[in-house]
Amino acid sequence: MGVKDIGDISLSLFRQYFYDGVEARRWEPSTFRLNHSYLSSFCAWLIKRGYLKTNPLEGIEKPKLKKPLPRRLSKEDAERIIAYPLTSGDY
Repeated sequence: MGVKDIGDISLSLFRQYFYDGVEARRWEPSTFRLNHSYLSSFCAWLIKRGYLKTNPLEGIEKPKLKKPLPRRLSKEDAERIIAYPLTSGDY
């Protein structure tokens, strides 16, 4: 999949690169996003210097990151919540 000429850079080349990363290398969404960011910056640099007209990575959607689970309550925190009096002005 090597690029011998800057003119060979295209949306389909990057699609294949990211597909291989996800399928063959089992990239996590964060790895995908980092690679996308690095390559997008490189393409922006190529555009500034006149080697590319548009950034082909704009056509590739980045995956959403997994949201971490909230931390669990400690026994003491749970007991404090249960013991908290519910009066009309407190909630």
